[in-house]
Amino acid sequence: MTILTSFHASLSRAVVGVAVFLSNEQYHHDVNIPPPPDIIEEFIEDVIEKYGFQVDLRKRTSNSDRQGVPKKRRMVPYNRQRALCCLHEDYLDPRPIFDDRQFERTFRIKRYMVDDILGKLVGHHSFWTSTVDACGKPSISPIVKFLAAQKMVCYGVSVSAFQDYFQMGDSTGRLCMSMLCRHIVECDEISSYYLRYPTKSDARDIVQLHKRVHGIDGMLGSLDVTKIHWANCPTAWQGQFRGKEGVPTIGLEAVADYNLWIWHNAFGYPGSLNDLNIWEKSPLFNSMTDGTHNEIDFSFTMDGQQFTELFYLVDGIYPWLSRFLASVKDPCTFVDQYYASQQENWRKSVERAFGVYKKKFLSVGNKVRLRARDDIFFLVKATIVMHNMMVEARVDRDEVESESYYEMSDSVQDSDDSHDGSDEYDTSNRVGNEWTNSMADLDKYDLVHRRWESLYSVEGAIRLHDAVKRQVYKDKYGDDGLLDNEESFYDGYDPLSV
Repeated sequence: MTILTSFHASLSRAVVGVAVFLSNEQYHHDVNIPPPPDIIEEFIEDVIEKYGFQVDLRKRTSNSDRQGVPKKRRMVPYNRQRALCCLHEDYLDPRPIFDDRQFERTFRIKRYMVDDILGKLVGHHSFWTSTVDACGKPSISPIVKFLAAQKMVCYGVSVSAFQDYFQMGDSTGRLCMSMLCRHIVECDEISSYYLRYPTKSDARDIVQLHKRVHGIDGMLGSLDVTKIHWANCPTAWQGQFRGKEGVPTIGLEAVADYNLWIWHNAFGYPGSLNDLNIWEKSPLFNSMTDGTHNEIDFSFTMDGQQFTELFYLVDGIYPWLSRFLASVKDPCTFVDQYYASQQENWRKSVERAFGVYKKKFLSVGNKVRLRARDDIFFLVKATIVMHNMMVEARVDRDEVESESYYEMSDSVQDSDDSHDGSDEYDTSNRVGNEWTNSMADLDKYDLVHRRWESLYSVEGAIRLHDAVKRQVYKDKYGDDGLLDNEESFYDGYDPLSV
């Protein structure tokens, strides 16, 4: 006889009860007197033969004793107070075992940043406050939740790797990590500063930074796309998210300056899209076509020519736009060769930013093992926030700049008529106002068409490239060197004379 389901077991007990009743009625025995066993067995055999099921009358065993049935998971008595004491002794006390530099190497952010972020998250969500349950037992300390989630973000492993130190289970650790990333992005006090697009004062500071470092004017940063490996991509989506890497990936488009601050980021594109496909869906592209990008533009001079649109450094896959400065595919002259080497050197800023970002946060640099796309989105955005925090701290610590390049306020700098001591500032305002007034008279269709033609202008791209080529070569070799080498080696070449 086999062990049946609980339904069959209940039915067997009912059959036994009916058999007892019938046997008592048949032999007119008293109810308290049990019927003969042979009568019960005979009746049960008739029922089994008639209805076609089997009944096991043996004594049922408990779930914990039956083979193949897992026992109930034992509740682990985590010592939450011990985890808090260990953190205080190692990192948080006035004289900790590990200093601030070791704290930064372990958690990828500085000690004071933890207090700053936690102070803002407490007012944003009650998850980051200390509570007491109905039994009077205190909840996990907010600092323990934060540092456990931060370590998972930094090293890309489960909380079980630090279970003995932080004294929490897997589900609690995953919850802490999800809440940390989500709340950092959703908290306006944090994301409005570290995930902001550049304002006009920011654009001026970025351009001045690149002018001092690279020697060219009008550069806003370097644009590129990196792919993030999604290990737990559903099988039904893998065809859409698998690109040339051979594994499911998600695209991240970003613009970084020389200091590695990420000013623009757009995440969530399937890995089957290349850089050009992502660019056509990018918010940066939309800002150039709807006129939003014009609000931060100002005029600058390059090789004696005046330009009114700031530009980005890109690689060869992007189209020739008036705002893009690409390298030369086949440099034939000394001017082209020197320009190509310089442009490829300048564009390493965004590659360095991606490298530092992925090495710093291995949860993104290695395989992302989250399943929900929303969780991956908040993870990437939160790590970009912390990356920009560390860039700001590094710049301030090294004292590279004499003033902050990341000021939020536009009122101080934009209201100053003597911004750089020249007439260029007034000219830029005049050019911008003339552009705005002329575009205001057009309808919506003509407005978009004009902006599209202005952006996808091969003539404008060639004019920008030629001006930058001549400027960087003159800065290196002077005007005489430019006149001697600006002609290509095949100019004046007559194949018939050979």
